[in-house]
Amino acid sequence: MMKHYNQIIKNKYLALVLGGLFFMGSSASLKAAMSGSYTIGSGGNYSTLAAFASALSSGGVNGAVSAKLISDVSSSSTTTFNAISGTSSTNTITIDGNGYSYSYSGSTDAILFNGADYVTFNGVKILHTSTSTGTNIVRFTNVSEYNRIINCVLEYTRRTSASTSGSYVAFAPSTTGYTSSTYSWTGRFNRIENNTMKSSGSYGPGYAIAITNNRSYYSSTTNGRNVIKNNKIEKWYRYGARIYYAAGDSILNNDFSGQSTSGTRTGVDGYYSYYVSVEGNDFSSTSASTFNGVYPYYYCYYWGIHNNKFDNITASGSYYGVYAYYYPRYLHMTGNSFSNNSVSSSFYGLYNYYYLERADINNNHWDNNKVSGTFYGLYAYYYANDSKVDKNTWNGNTSSSSFYGIYMYYYARRTSTSSNEINNNKSSGVFYGIARYYYHDNYVSDNNIICYNESTGNSFYGILHYYGYNTVSVSGNRISGNTSSSALRGIQAYSYPSSSYTIEVDDNLIDSNEATNSFAVGMYIYYGNHKIRRNRVSYIRGGNSDAAGIF
Repeated sequence: MMKHYNQIIKNKYLALVLGGLFFMGSSASLKAAMSGSYTIGSGGNYSTLAAFASALSSGGVNGAVSAKLISDVSSSSTTTFNAISGTSSTNTITIDGNGYSYSYSGSTDAILFNGADYVTFNGVKILHTSTSTGTNIVRFTNVSEYNRIINCVLEYTRRTSASTSGSYVAFAPSTTGYTSSTYSWTGRFNRIENNTMKSSGSYGPGYAIAITNNRSYYSSTTNGRNVIKNNKIEKWYRYGARIYYAAGDSILNNDFSGQSTSGTRTGVDGYYSYYVSVEGNDFSSTSASTFNGVYPYYYCYYWGIHNNKFDNITASGSYYGVYAYYYPRYLHMTGNSFSNNSVSSSFYGLYNYYYLERADINNNHWDNNKVSGTFYGLYAYYYANDSKVDKNTWNGNTSSSSFYGIYMYYYARRTSTSSNEINNNKSSGVFYGIARYYYHDNYVSDNNIICYNESTGNSFYGILHYYGYNTVSVSGNRISGNTSSSALRGIQAYSYPSSSYTIEVDDNLIDSNEATNSFAVGMYIYYGNHKIRRNRVSYIRGGNSDAAGIF
């Protein structure tokens, strides 16, 4: 009996010992949650950046984490920050460069945020040393949120061939998926600020910044809200920033200037993107075959383009300051400069092909440009409705062909072109200060100043309204000191031939205009129900032909 009892005790003791050993082994395999300060590099808590990232993903955090480099570190594999449990607005992770660098020699992404949140790189020099072109220095994917890249240097050291792929920073579902359709967010609420992005090789990446986001929600939310701000981007090959299916992202106060390689160059390109802000950026002093400043190509609603510089561009082909191609509804443009450019083909200050609806274009400047082709200050081809084009300037430009200050070709309804200045311009072809062509109704062209312009080889029109419906107002304009080698018309307004359509031409000053080799007419108004009141027309001179004040 006693022997049996002792055996039971031994068995229980053995079970307890084995159980304890099992528990100890299991707990050793689990990573403890991290908080506090760590070092990365030779002699540090973690010898590589990848080891630190792996520890975070495995154990998570239970407080704020800070780490600093204590030596240069390198890797031939991507350093990936996967989802990290426990992170929050207070439980953040900060990596301080501390004067050291991280070098990557592989052929994809140097740093990958793969669902990580609240991670900050501050003052880290991140070097991509591969010669591969389809690469990124930093990429965000899989709903990475509230991360920051600040005060860093992002540098390609061996990029020696021209390519339209690759980026400094990408929000993309794959390494080269800058235009791939995705039905989830790649990254939201991230900030890329105060960095220098450069290439010590011959070329920069095809994209400086690439943002590809949620195809399902681009039109119904502003929850993308990634901010690219105050960065110096020293080399980029095709796109300063490309924004694809994005919502609420901002490109603010970045320096994209000084690019010198040939080819088509686009400052900011957009496709199916809403609520995008492009403000305070400098795209100046750049050469290209064709230059596009901002190109909201297709279904880009609620874009704000404000206080950017697109100056001193040398284009061997055409220049488009803003190319709003198809359905750019609710476009707001204020305070931009498109000046002192040299263009070998046509110049388009703002070009819209289809449906410039509810736009507000004010206080922009298209001045002192030298253009070998046709000059279009603003060209809205089809359906420019409920829009305002007010208080802009087109001054001191020269064109070896025709000149259009403001040109609305077809179906511009309920639009205003008021208080603009179109002065001291010169063209070899036909000169139009403001021209509206077919099927316009309920529009206003008031208080514009169109003075001291010259057409050396063809006709001059100060304001031309060709085929108006309903009520048209042309009032308070000054058209003075203009000359033309052919026919000159201060104001020409033609309404649909019906007494139910009204043209109101009031309080305009048209004086000291001259056609040196043909007839000159101060005002030429015909058809419709005319209301011509309190205008002053004087000193209209025609050379070798007739001159008339009002016809």
